[in-house]
Amino acid sequence: MEIKFIDIMEKDIYIEYTNGDSEYISFTKTKKLIYKKLPTKIMYNCTNNEKSIIFLNILLNKYTSIDNLLILK
Repeated sequence: MEIKFIDIMEKDIYIEYTNGDSEYISFTKTKKLIYKKLPTKIMYNCTNNEKSIIFLNILLNKYTSIDNLLILK
């Protein structure tokens, strides 16, 4: 099951998978999931609050962001 889209919200993260399934999970579980699977591309949306931006910056250690698309470095 590949990650298609993440919405980085104020208190948790919405993940949509390529098979159509979706779920809301914590920042920590999302980071572990992404770092375990290391998808080559993930579409994303990020709300403008401190916790969400910090989380996005953590992902940018392994990904590059171009037009709301995270691309594995």
